[in-house]
Amino acid sequence: MIASRDGIFKHPNQLVKLANKIDYSNVEHIRGVRSKPLHEIDDELFKSFNMKILSCFYPDQEIDFFAKTYFQKNNYDINDGWVNKNDCLIMGIVYLDPNSTSGISFHNIKDNCRGSDFLKSNSGWPLDQHRKHDYFKNYDKYSEEQKKEIQELKIKNNSMFYKTASFTGEYNRLVAFDGQMFQSSEVQEKDKERLILISFIEKIKVVND
Repeated sequence: MIASRDGIFKHPNQLVKLANKIDYSNVEHIRGVRSKPLHEIDDELFKSFNMKILSCFYPDQEIDFFAKTYFQKNNYDINDGWVNKNDCLIMGIVYLDPNSTSGISFHNIKDNCRGSDFLKSNSGWPLDQHRKHDYFKNYDKYSEEQKKEIQELKIKNNSMFYKTASFTGEYNRLVAFDGQMFQSSEVQEKDKERLILISFIEKIKVVND
């Protein structure tokens, strides 16, 4: 399941201002940086954003949820853009850079790659994810030769999938989807920074069901 909503926030510029005055730290699972959890920054925004995501799939229902939500920034890196999936139930991303349209694509595994040793892990991710994560954590220490090796791994990984849908990262656009879907972030344009608000909803309970 995938949902997209444009103009999701009434005043997105206020979110951008907030995002640009908070601190960020490196995260080894992505080629970029994240803020501390959003509920520690603005709990009302945290609740509102996640309810916007959930309303795409549970309209007119009262929902209890547990989610991990962050502001995230990414710069260009040719070794970004791996096809992967997450362990959460639902993911939601709002694009907050008016000067960038790098978005997200969704994928299925090619029939001839199902059961491949390269995909045998509990989460369905390739076995070499640890090498990708080490690169994201220590990219500035990698030589050009080592970066080419990572790029070859990404190409091998992505070649096992075919694209089924894409969404550009239009300013103030929400893309929400099943966390178990295979997806990839488009490689960010050179000399531009991607700013997003991203949430991983891990638990959902319909209160008035």
